[in-house]
Amino acid sequence: MTRITVLRGPAQAARAEDRILRAPTHRQGTESEQRLFLSHLVDNIGRKRLLYRGGWLSPAGLGGLLLLVLGGCDGQAWNNPYPAAERGSNTLYSSFAERPKHLDPARSYNATEYQFIGQIYEPPLQYHFLKRPYTLVPLTAAQMPQVHYINAAGRTVSEDAADVAYSI
Repeated sequence: MTRITVLRGPAQAARAEDRILRAPTHRQGTESEQRLFLSHLVDNIGRKRLLYRGGWLSPAGLGGLLLLVLGGCDGQAWNNPYPAAERGSNTLYSSFAERPKHLDPARSYNATEYQFIGQIYEPPLQYHFLKRPYTLVPLTAAQMPQVHYINAAGRTVSEDAADVAYSI
């Protein structure tokens, strides 16, 4: 079993050093190596004593640290990435999970990409967001396109005709 002794001064540390050096030990090496090992041991014990008895972890040290930390709290973030001039404006900042792969509206398929595409391209038609079932309304187009029904011979026919091949 290992016994730990708190050293309370240089005289006691010197006595402990002599006692350790005279005792039989499993640590092999020259006397200078043993003294070096012992000095590291004493330094570490001294550091721990400094931390707990009169250093940062004492009540006075913690109180001073608390005053130092709370003294910098003024309610504003120090690392605010947004300009101070825009603080009172009605601006929404957001982030995205991954960078967009395509900015071509025909190839993009991700909702994250559409956030960027919607700011670059404006489609000619959009859905009316209050009507159900959904109906198309013009967005950048001047008016709704006129639908023409064509039969297999290439002639325009009515919407109700049985021989409608395709529509334009």
